[in-house]
Amino acid sequence: MNGFEPREPGEHEDWSESLYFNFHDREADLTAFMRIGMRPNRGSKEAFLFMMSPDMVCGMRAGGAGGGLEAGGLSFRPEGEGWRLTFSGQLASVTEDGPIPIDAEMDVLWTPLNEEFDYRRCVSAEGERLAAAVATEHREQYGEAVGKVSLGGGSRRVRGLGERDHSWGVRDWNAPKEWMWINCQLDRRTAFNLTRLVVDEGEVVAGFVHRDGRSLAVRRATVETRYNAKGGPQSFEIDIADEEGKRHLISGSVLREAVLPFEKDGARSLLFETLAEYDWRGKKGYGIAEYLLRL
Repeated sequence: MNGFEPREPGEHEDWSESLYFNFHDREADLTAFMRIGMRPNRGSKEAFLFMMSPDMVCGMRAGGAGGGLEAGGLSFRPEGEGWRLTFSGQLASVTEDGPIPIDAEMDVLWTPLNEEFDYRRCVSAEGERLAAAVATEHREQYGEAVGKVSLGGGSRRVRGLGERDHSWGVRDWNAPKEWMWINCQLDRRTAFNLTRLVVDEGEVVAGFVHRDGRSLAVRRATVETRYNAKGGPQSFEIDIADEEGKRHLISGSVLREAVLPFEKDGARSLLFETLAEYDWRGKKGYGIAEYLLRL
């Protein structure tokens, strides 16, 4: 059973605990990503949900008060070994003429396909110190999402692979100079997760490569990114070394994106949430490549 219990909050006013999910249905070519973050010391929470298809990017951002994993019509509920993800409300489609409201419904069961992975397996004490302003604790897991999505009255069944992130600690979206969180699922048995955090004092790399039933910790990684005219990622080359010394060379290209701005105390950052297509050992995979860039 999924025994989710909220963590005891730290003393900092920006201490936060969040859950994030994404999935991509290859057959329907539909991508969804969503997050609910709770800030108990402020008595507030924040949420977003976005969906992307070849002809549409639509989403919502909402705030709320109190605890609980629901906000703005979005809800995460533990169910069995996984999570029931639901939404009922309106998303706004981004067009050149401005936002267009779209009625949307989602009812998806997200089930894990590997054991939850703790970033502490990758990070030294110095790395923990450098990451302290972003979120000191990260648990990562990939899985399968099965259910139904309705957009603008048209309902479709979905079955896709995706990633789950559970993090807690101080969360300041404007603290990093750069943040990359990249994940890919080739199939139900093969996936990777990589994060690269750059702050003023240095960088931290963490993640896993899952093959043959095992999640191996990332020990070293480089990411060479080509950016588009808007400043977001367009393509990238990844070189990962896992804990057994094996190298994994992976290329990715961005298919579509949603951009979320974050502002606080005069600082501003842009979060690019992109669907990327990957080539890994000659096989094709999909996943979210998330880039947070300080302006």
